[in-house]
Amino acid sequence: MGESTIPTTVPLRRLRRARFGRRAGATAMLAFVGLGAVGLLGVRSVTARAEADGYVLEVTYPATTRPGLTSSWSASVRHPVAFSGPVTLTVPLAYLELFDFHAVHPAPTGEVSDGHEVRWTFAEPPGDRLRVRFDARTAPSVQSGAEATTRLLVDGREVARVRYVTRVMP
Repeated sequence: MGESTIPTTVPLRRLRRARFGRRAGATAMLAFVGLGAVGLLGVRSVTARAEADGYVLEVTYPATTRPGLTSSWSASVRHPVAFSGPVTLTVPLAYLELFDFHAVHPAPTGEVSDGHEVRWTFAEPPGDRLRVRFDARTAPSVQSGAEATTRLLVDGREVARVRYVTRVMP
């Protein structure tokens, strides 16, 4: 004959430990589903704003993102009267390297990098507002975020700046 088919007795302590493990796993899974449902695990965008000399600079950026997800970045510059010349925005190169993107819209008339920041110069915008954006995807290899300062330059002088941080979650 072979082995007995009668189940062996399992110690009560082992049963309790197994039950606790199942409950802890179910609770953790429920927590992740809940965090995802309220939008805390995906891309979360925030707007940073600065005002000076009648200019308003607003940068909408991904405060939290994950590798491989689409993330939007945009800047809006307003002035109560029409612009009287070109407008320049600077963004740190290290911040832009978080993303895979192909183009800035509208296309800048000039683009220069000194190895630390990129300067985008835009022709005199019609009206009282300039909107710049790029849609990108957070590079899959990025595992940490970056701090950034976007500066608004008019006639070669800094008019306003906003600071912000993008965090990349695993």
